[in-house]
Amino acid sequence: MNLPQALQRSDIKLAPGELEHHVQVSLDDTNRDLAWIRTGATAFLFSVLAAVNYLTLPEASNLQATVFALAIVVAFACLTCYHRFADYPSHRTNGLMFLEVCVLQADFIAFSIVTDGMMGGFGLYVMIVAVGIFMTSRNWIVLSVVVLSASWLAAVLYRGEPVSATREGLMMVTAIFCAWLFYTMRIRAGLRLGEHQLLEQKYKEGLEQALLEIDTLSGLLPICAQCKNIKDESGDWLRIETYVAARSDVEFTHSLCPSCQVELYPDLKR
Repeated sequence: MNLPQALQRSDIKLAPGELEHHVQVSLDDTNRDLAWIRTGATAFLFSVLAAVNYLTLPEASNLQATVFALAIVVAFACLTCYHRFADYPSHRTNGLMFLEVCVLQADFIAFSIVTDGMMGGFGLYVMIVAVGIFMTSRNWIVLSVVVLSASWLAAVLYRGEPVSATREGLMMVTAIFCAWLFYTMRIRAGLRLGEHQLLEQKYKEGLEQALLEIDTLSGLLPICAQCKNIKDESGDWLRIETYVAARSDVEFTHSLCPSCQVELYPDLKR
């Protein structure tokens, strides 16, 4: 029977693009499941930041800075509820995270203006690394990095703040490299795991289909006591090899057993 050979794992092939699509869907679903945790944690951190701003900043700017931080808390609390309870496609999570980083960048710039602080790039670098960790689309990552970098540079030039090209440039390159590294690691891990999952699924489906196609002989089988012919469902008497061959992948080849050989050809040497 050819069943075992037909279901070898090495013979199972994936269609072009099937693995990449499977991995993308898997990453999007994971990102969708974790989005509310990310936004909830951000809301909590900014609630702490609001208290720190109110208690530590000068009186001239602490109220505005606190209001900005509380606005982020409210915005991200709403996003947390949306991610947790709304029913939306997983692939939209990248767009929503892009909105999140834009809101954070706007708050970062506003806070820097209100407090008359330096437009340091630490927050920018953290957000660039974050999009590489959480986003699942290369296009959305590139768009986020470009928007974040351009808005930061525009704010710095507008305020006329001194910037060390060497230091800021190295930090920017490092942040972009880390974002690319985290994204690439997730993609490679997803490809390996996804390939195993798809091959296992196809193997099980092929095995189940093969088992369904097997016509198992069971019950009482009428067989002639003399000629050994078998009576089929329609009442016809068939030779046993004809009956079995029609219901399986078995092919018969004729030979002689030792007893029959002695009986039919007694002079033939064994």
